[in-house]
Amino acid sequence: MSYSSLLAFAGVWAVVNLANRLRRLPPGLDLLSPLYLRFSTTTLNNAIAKLSGQVPLLDTFYSLGIVVSMCSMALGIAVLLAAAAQIAARLDLIPTTDTAQTALPLVLGPVIPGITLPTAHLVHYVVALLLCAGVHELGHAIAAARANVHIRRVGVFLAVVWPGAFVELSRRQLDRAAVGARLRIVCAGVWHNAVMAIVAWLLVHGGLGIMLRPGWTPVEGAMVVSVLPDSPLSGRLPLRSVVLEIDDIKLNIVDRFGATPLARWTTVLTATTSSRDTHNAGFCAAGNLDDGLCCEMSPLFPLGESPDTHLFCFDGFSASDTSRCLDLHDVFEHPRCQSDADCAEGLCVLPSSPFSAGRVLRILHRAPTNREPQKLVYAGSPMDLWTHVQVSALHPRWSWLPISLPAQLEALLQYVFAFSMAFCVLNSLPAYHLDGIHILRLTLIWLESSSAPTADSIAVDMPLGVWACHFCNVTSLLITLLLVGCVAGSILLLIM
Repeated sequence: MSYSSLLAFAGVWAVVNLANRLRRLPPGLDLLSPLYLRFSTTTLNNAIAKLSGQVPLLDTFYSLGIVVSMCSMALGIAVLLAAAAQIAARLDLIPTTDTAQTALPLVLGPVIPGITLPTAHLVHYVVALLLCAGVHELGHAIAAARANVHIRRVGVFLAVVWPGAFVELSRRQLDRAAVGARLRIVCAGVWHNAVMAIVAWLLVHGGLGIMLRPGWTPVEGAMVVSVLPDSPLSGRLPLRSVVLEIDDIKLNIVDRFGATPLARWTTVLTATTSSRDTHNAGFCAAGNLDDGLCCEMSPLFPLGESPDTHLFCFDGFSASDTSRCLDLHDVFEHPRCQSDADCAEGLCVLPSSPFSAGRVLRILHRAPTNREPQKLVYAGSPMDLWTHVQVSALHPRWSWLPISLPAQLEALLQYVFAFSMAFCVLNSLPAYHLDGIHILRLTLIWLESSSAPTADSIAVDMPLGVWACHFCNVTSLLITLLLVGCVAGSILLLIM
């Protein structure tokens, strides 16, 4: 995070605290702590109540949400266990021999603007997080109104740098509701996020292109719409160029799994860890130009310490042989190979670096003024490339249409999908202060009341049996400790 970002953060919160001290905050806006600002209103209560009474089959819709939430709880526990094992292996707390697994991106990682989140995506982050939180709380509110539980107020908040939303219900009426009604209320938030994730996925995988079809036409690949001025590709990758391939991954096709060019662009640059992930074959090369520094790599010098920027470290394609230094641009002009036997002379090699910031990518693109594809070699962090270069799968039909609008909408939808899935899976965990603990308790009450014909005939204040109560408490404690441990471990890895 830059000093300017830190100053802006401190300045905003200083102004808010000063306005609160002088009693100048607008009505409905409350500063509950020095870094927690909340806005609440009652103006939406009647609209939510009317909506809950006008939509048909709403009880069936939210009953389906109970099933989805329980499945999401099981998935969330599995994801949490996988994340805990991965973080423990990264911290050398448990022995592991799978180095490829520990090199993969974290299953659960902190999202911190300016640190793990590019500042260029800050607007997408805030809007997507508010949308997901708002839709989540709207689910609770509509299901509560449907069960005749009074909504006191709804609102949004900002905690440090994380925005969110909330709904406040009548505690007395909520406690008097039957188990079935309360389960629908508690599960409605997770269910809304699951539906939102499905809608965002459909829009990203073709729906957005159909909606924008009157003003934009598809391109065969990923069209460059912006390049940050401080990027090493600034001036080398012209605007409106169409990226066709990254290494051996073709972007100008939609595969059988429905991955679009933009999805493949994102996957290659954010979810791959080495050159072997993006190459189907190596390159035949002979000789060794080792200057003693080319393969000396470290976090400070991920591309090697050689002063000759054309030299790079290569390993064998089929196996990690003795490293050798070769001319980066010269090697990529040599024939392709699967093994050393395919080469008339030399060995079959691939560029190699143990650090994510030391990747080498071959970018095949077609410039707007040249129909012949051109090759471009990028050396550095793929994540930086993803951050610095914004691409789109649509081209405007008329020059007055903004070229970057589809890309901005696509980026927003990708964040909406990611945050919706996170809300759906993590919020269903049976941990303290999450919806999952209430889902687990209400489900156990339902299962214990086998004499009742339906969940709607069970009083919510019915006490849990001794063993069910112990199971609920122990499970919630273990999941909470595991979740806190994963958060602390991921932050520790970030610091290290």
